[in-house]
Amino acid sequence: SSQMGSIDDNYSGNYYFYRSSKAALNASAKSLSIDWKNDGISILMIHPGWVQTDMGGKTAKITVQESVSGMLNIMMNHSIKETGTFINYDKNFISLFFFRTFFRTIKYIIPIFLPFFSPRKRFFTAFANLRG
Repeated sequence: SSQMGSIDDNYSGNYYFYRSSKAALNASAKSLSIDWKNDGISILMIHPGWVQTDMGGKTAKITVQESVSGMLNIMMNHSIKETGTFINYDKNFISLFFFRTFFRTIKYIIPIFLPFFSPRKRFFTAFANLRG
């Protein structure tokens, strides 16, 4: 896959068809990961990084060797618990969707505003339920 398939991590725009094809690939892989998990089959979406290839160019961040080594390490050491995750070659997880980042952020913001709301417990519980 590619990090450009992450809806959440699109800060530069452009590359519409490449981005949409990778987003479709990620959506399909996520669905497969759910369908095949009970069969013991794990599906990972791995971003190879910005690699020094014809596409990445000479100014890209990592070599082909670093990218392939990182991806092989992930594939050889993951567990079924990680099925359906989108991960970078260097083992950093990538968010596919805006709402995951939003709810990760809001859990830190909510306590700041809690003193202004009454009753606080009901307010916090409502947001905790939204996060799932």
